[in-house]
This record gives sequence, C-alpha cells and structure tokens, in this order.
Amino acid sequence: MKSSLIFIAMAALVAAAPPAPKPATCNGTTWPPIMCPNGLTCVADPKAPVGCAGCPGICVVAPPPRKCNMTVWPPINCPQGEICQRDPRSPVGCAGCPGICVAAPPPKKCNMTTWPPTKCDAGFKCVRDPASAPMCAGCPGICVPGNDD
Repeated sequence: MKSSLIFIAMAALVAAAPPAPKPATCNGTTWPPIMCPNGLTCVADPKAPVGCAGCPGICVVAPPPRKCNMTVWPPINCPQGEICQRDPRSPVGCAGCPGICVAAPPPKKCNMTTWPPTKCDAGFKCVRDPASAPMCAGCPGICVPGNDD
C-alpha cells in the first residue's frame, strides 16, 4: 500500500511538471526583421508547411562553426559552398591558427551583351550562369577564376 502511494505521488509530480517552453520565433522576410537573441540562430520551423517562404522560423542554439586550416598538411578544407576565414576569436597576427568555414559570397555577375558591358576582374572570365534559363542570349553570366582566351 505504501509503495502504491509513493508511485501515485511520483506520477502526479511528473504530470504536474511545466511543459517545455516554446522556442522564440524569428523571421528575416518581414520588415523590420524579427531576429534571434545572441547565441541563437534562425532555422525553418519543422511544423511549418513545406516550401513556405515567408513563414516564421524558430530560434535554436547555433552549432559551433566548422574549423578549417590551410596552413597544415593535409589541409582542413571547408565543404563546397563555404570558404575558410580567419576565426575572429583567434589572436591577432596568428599565422597558423585555424579558421572557420563561412558561406561563400555569390559569384560576381557579368554581361557582355549590354552596354556598357559588365566585365569580370583580372584573373576571372565570364561564363554562362548555370542557374539561368537555357539558351538565354541576354542573360548575365558569372565570373569564375581563369583568363579569357
């Protein structure tokens, strides 16, 4: 009898526990944008409809940045679509310190069919943008490393 009362009391305590707090919401598609507090990052809400572009997101703990280092052998590279930048937390002037992977900036646009033409910087060449429509004669291209032949 005594153990039954203890079990019932424990079950009542568990049932009375407060529900987990809802995560803060965020939305970068509104004006002004609804940002997450420091240390949190905005991700798509898994409860939102699939493909919802303007739906609010939720704030979650940001994952630690991926480390990279080009000064060691073998080099620690970033995945495709990211570049290695100096870690702002490393000491100033540290030549061999690891960096962090960040999203690569979009490629510069170029267009030789407009006037004046939009040219690439030295050491880059203009190629068809794979994201543009096929057979698009006047669509802008993108600048990629290389020299125009």
